[in-house]
Amino acid sequence: MLPCVQLAPSTSTRLYASLVQDGSNLVMFGGWEIFGDDPCSKVDIFSCHDRTWRTVVPRGRALPRAQHTACAHGRRMYVFGGCNPDGAQVGCLEVLDLDALTWQAVNP
Repeated sequence: MLPCVQLAPSTSTRLYASLVQDGSNLVMFGGWEIFGDDPCSKVDIFSCHDRTWRTVVPRGRALPRAQHTACAHGRRMYVFGGCNPDGAQVGCLEVLDLDALTWQAVNP
């Protein structure tokens, strides 16, 4: 069994968020805020070097969602699916450019 490493507290406590690796960072998106009623569209980055969290505010806007899926490919994070604040399923794909910190919707 691998030992559990205690991390610095996150900038916000969320459930059903996604987490992807970006080099030596971890990028967390969305999820249900424990002290809120709705999914959010927050982006927090954890530095594995410093073991600290920081909140970033990308240009553009992603849909607030929880219970979604995400993956990183190249210098982009792809986010798909999940539930919106009304509990309805979200069927769109959005991309966060991790260099420019900008959101873009992917149209079919």
